[in-house]
Amino acid sequence: FDNTGLTLSWEVNDSLTLRSLTGYRDVTTEWSQDYGDSFFVGFRTLDDVEFDHFSQELQALGTLFDDRLDYLVGLYYFEEQGDHFQNLVIRDLPTFPFDPLLRLSKDRDVSAEAESKAIFAQLTWTPPVADDRLDITIGGRYTEDEREADRNLQNRFRLMDPAAPSYVEAAPFCDFVTVFSNCDLVIGQEPGPGLVTSARTESSKFNSAATLNYRWTDEISTYFRWATGYKAGGASESVDVGQLGRTYDPENVTTWEIGLKSFLLDRKLLLNAAVFDSEYDDAQLFFNTNPFDLSIVTALNAGKASVSGLEVEAVLQPRPLWPLRSGGRCRLLLPVVLLAPAAQCPDVAACQLLPALAQWPPQQPPAAAGCPRRPHQQRAAGAVSAAGRHTGPARTQRRPGGRHPPAGAEARPQR
Repeated sequence: FDNTGLTLSWEVNDSLTLRSLTGYRDVTTEWSQDYGDSFFVGFRTLDDVEFDHFSQELQALGTLFDDRLDYLVGLYYFEEQGDHFQNLVIRDLPTFPFDPLLRLSKDRDVSAEAESKAIFAQLTWTPPVADDRLDITIGGRYTEDEREADRNLQNRFRLMDPAAPSYVEAAPFCDFVTVFSNCDLVIGQEPGPGLVTSARTESSKFNSAATLNYRWTDEISTYFRWATGYKAGGASESVDVGQLGRTYDPENVTTWEIGLKSFLLDRKLLLNAAVFDSEYDDAQLFFNTNPFDLSIVTALNAGKASVSGLEVEAVLQPRPLWPLRSGGRCRLLLPVVLLAPAAQCPDVAACQLLPALAQWPPQQPPAAAGCPRRPHQQRAAGAVSAAGRHTGPARTQRRPGGRHPPAGAEARPQR
């Protein structure tokens, strides 16, 4: 694991700062997991992952018109290369008359590349009204994404010796079964005649955002935010043989949020609250379509979805400057509405599964006991099969009590 970053900043004058943010990460990891009979059959995986990525961001930020206008403009570039090898073994398959002598063994090797380029800008204006307590922020971002992947795989049935101490030892009578070669019957292989073993997607999007923030006092402010977001398309590396070319389109989201940010009890209590609604278009879904082989994962765009909820965060400190903090964050989500046009389903089985997909978008671990994180905050893609990321304009939120410089890092697609 190698993670390197470099930040350079040049204060040209009191109204202009130039900044460069460079990042590089190189990761090599291996892991093995035995799921036992969690999927009603024996299920074991061995994964070997190598990837590296590089990012570069250039920013110009500062103020104009007697500090009434804060601005941030920038360029962003990201590239990534990765390789993922997986060996998967499924035992106890319903394969009469060979059961339990037959095992399904699968090797998959995927190489993927991704590139993202963006230009963004954000302006925050404080008009000369209401004692300078009102801030108006607008932002925009244009993003271009390219992703491509190639895959080699081999799926095979393997005859096993039930008396052997290990599942990987072949049965002694294997050589007498003429349809097998070295105890293996290959049932799927890439590359192969007429099979699609590569995928490539290109997408671009302009996103915008607007925020109204009003500071009632130095400790209490309220805000309204509207924004659009975008997550690039791709392909699932775990689709069935010859289907890697079945790609999915970008996902788009429009969201609004009304919130409160405050310090109370002589700044001993931080209390934030927000209600929000997110409307998704071309929602990206990943799910299993083969009940006997849960390693096959299909991806598609499932139409529209709506996520609404309430978020409350409270942090109590005995004294304002003490490092000791006690508190938590809770998000209450309303039921998800998912509409999937039949024309976007790859097959009848996939369409029949959609009504049961109640856990969309995928939720992350809770921020506090019993309180799920907001679902549209997703991790970005490391390979072409990952869920991706939403990108939108840079976001700044001024804290109660004064101005806050633009958070340039928030303008970058997050990993």
